[in-house]
Amino acid sequence: MPELPIPTHQLLPSKVRILVSSLVDFGIDLFLPTAIFLLLGPTGLSAVVRLTIGGFFVAAKASAGHLSALDGAEGHAEFKRSLLAGILIAMGATAVTVMVRHLSGSDRLAMACGTGVLAVFQGVTLARRRRRLDGFALLVLVELGATIVLTSISDNPRFVLIRPSFYTAIAAAYVLTTVRTPRPFVMQVSKPMAAGGDPVRAEAFERAGRESPRFRRAEQAMTIGLALMLIAEAVLRVVTVFSHPASSVLASSLWSQVPAIGLFVVYFAIARLVFISRASREVNALMPEKKPDIGSSP
Repeated sequence: MPELPIPTHQLLPSKVRILVSSLVDFGIDLFLPTAIFLLLGPTGLSAVVRLTIGGFFVAAKASAGHLSALDGAEGHAEFKRSLLAGILIAMGATAVTVMVRHLSGSDRLAMACGTGVLAVFQGVTLARRRRRLDGFALLVLVELGATIVLTSISDNPRFVLIRPSFYTAIAAAYVLTTVRTPRPFVMQVSKPMAAGGDPVRAEAFERAGRESPRFRRAEQAMTIGLALMLIAEAVLRVVTVFSHPASSVLASSLWSQVPAIGLFVVYFAIARLVFISRASREVNALMPEKKPDIGSSP
């Protein structure tokens, strides 16, 4: 017996839950490094080491993916396992960093050793978990490699604060490579929100990707827009950090997040008003017609 579409009033809680999860993901990615920087203040570690340790835990979150992009209980369980593994690896990298800093007195050596531990164990864990290295896995591995290279360049706090710009630029390049593929990046990440837990609507979403040129153009436009937003955020982060005194690490860290918030709001507003409505109409056109209830008047 075919599955019936879930009524619209039942989709709302699922969509709200996914939206809330997305906002939580976004907030964690933005503010976790600053929170850890503040928490480690009483330890006496230098600003650059505290920022680096914050980056370890952001990497733990990034390697697990985004909870809002996962479907079903199995996907959520996998996210939790991956996140736990990432946190344990981040804790190990932190312990190595602190120990080497204590023994050698060198911030750069401590950061390099801790980052090396993080990259090796995260890379092995990711490769084992995703035996077929998909785009997300390759993106994380490339960013881990970039982390090793960037850590070896400088131990200036300003440089540590702008390191996310390099990762964002790498992510933007990856997003652009998906524009001409069967599943542009925004199509991949927006499916849970678009389907709202309805398997029939999820299938209509996939059909639209295969059969509707208007739907694909909308998804491609949103994917290109996302890449441009990421590039703009990377540039503005660098400008913001270097517009503050080198000694104002906390202020620089907080203000460097502002462009990301502003750009995200603008991007989401444009996508919602212009492109999401177009894509939704194409999906709606492929939804099966609802049969009238038995006993209802014609």
